[in-house]
Amino acid sequence: MKLRRVIINVYFFISILTIFIMCIFIKEYKTKINELDMKKYAIKKLNLYDNIEQKLSESVNTIKYPKVNILEKYKGYEVDARLEIPDINLDTYILKNFSEAALNVSVSKFWGPEVNSIGNYCVAGHNFRNEKMFKNLKKLDIGNRIFVSDNKMRKSRI
Repeated sequence: MKLRRVIINVYFFISILTIFIMCIFIKEYKTKINELDMKKYAIKKLNLYDNIEQKLSESVNTIKYPKVNILEKYKGYEVDARLEIPDINLDTYILKNFSEAALNVSVSKFWGPEVNSIGNYCVAGHNFRNEKMFKNLKKLDIGNRIFVSDNKMRKSRI
């Protein structure tokens, strides 16, 4: 009986010791992973902001064209820009104000700066079977041309 109790105590002590050692190893492992992630993040951050003005000017190719009259209103909504994707035969208007009702009419500006300005100009739209919607986006490939035009004689290729 006494021997049985000693064996149980030894097993209990070994179990507790094993759990303690595993906790230490797991903590060390997580610390090393976090350090590696931070190093990768720091490298990406440095690469992202090197020569940012040059990269922004390369990414936004604004070309002056003769002024094209873009509708100011389309089906009762203010128009912000015109979106053209020749590879999928899409020629639509980007509505200025984002709402559920506007999304049922055409593509809408979700957020971002003015049209053809530096920054992320985000649009949203449905994939309805309608010529003014994104029904064929899945047919696009990397490198396809996308044009955004505004009423200030600017047309950007994205």
